[in-house]
Amino acid sequence: MTAVRDLAAKHAAKAIAAGLAGDGAPLFEPLDGGFVRCAPKEPYRAMIAALAARSGGRIVPQDAEGRVILVDLPVPRSTGAGDLAEALAGRRAAALADGGLVLADATAAAAFDAFSSACFACYVKFVVDALAARKRGGSLGAGERRALALALDPSRRPPERAPDLSRGPFADADSARAAVIAAGRATVALGLVGASFGNASYAVGGSLHISETGAPLDELEGRIVSVPLDGSGQAVQKASSELAAHLRIVREAGARAVLHGHPRHAVIASLAPGRFQSLPDALADHPVAIAPGHGAFAAGRVDFNEALQALLDVERRCFDEIAGTLI
Repeated sequence: MTAVRDLAAKHAAKAIAAGLAGDGAPLFEPLDGGFVRCAPKEPYRAMIAALAARSGGRIVPQDAEGRVILVDLPVPRSTGAGDLAEALAGRRAAALADGGLVLADATAAAAFDAFSSACFACYVKFVVDALAARKRGGSLGAGERRALALALDPSRRPPERAPDLSRGPFADADSARAAVIAAGRATVALGLVGASFGNASYAVGGSLHISETGAPLDELEGRIVSVPLDGSGQAVQKASSELAAHLRIVREAGARAVLHGHPRHAVIASLAPGRFQSLPDALADHPVAIAPGHGAFAAGRVDFNEALQALLDVERRCFDEIAGTLI
């Protein structure tokens, strides 16, 4: 039981550190039927409530990970066990009219992933919808305007400089893996990825050292695999699902370090109508490229410093662009 409590406390702390929870309400509240109710922090709560009110019974994510992990977020008629069971059949999370969330899996790691994914998906959809409404000349309610003002407050603007990481090039597997671990932690700490999204790799000695599929970027110790640069071998089965993209970037762009994050405002910019456009895909000429709805890939020629700074820069530019349009 102590191990279970420690695991739950760890994931609750991660949710608070990510700014998803911490308004004083308990993060995980058990419900009848084995479900778990969660209380997101503002502005997520107001965003979820607004989306639930106009959803027609189901919130459909627009970001790629939200569609894969969640499929959609049903809005149950009540929090009764029967209504929750019906809504959560084949789903990981449901959205409540008051802006809360209900999760189908009560285990700590699965609950955190679903909670984080749902908050991310609702944030992205809410802001994309607001940009579309602004483009149409429509208006937002007072509660929605308050949520946007909080989300896009200057205090939340990404910083100018990324922290310094170890300098490369790295000559052996151990130093390469240590660099991948440090880069993953820094990416999470900067808010450039959440839940179990994102992946990182470094190429040295004919191998690509890449995070395992489903491994949280801030917990990569023991979760990095080595894959030959030709993509062969059994390790490919455990490697990140983005292995092919990493290998292609290393081969064709001349990079050693590759970071794939999910900076939320960059994701929004790639989905929003109008003047928000994806960055070029050719990482040989650009340090970062946005995959529409799927985050950004950044490359470093010798280490992760260039890649991390590029991710941070594109997120800050997108934040400024979106804030300038909506606030």
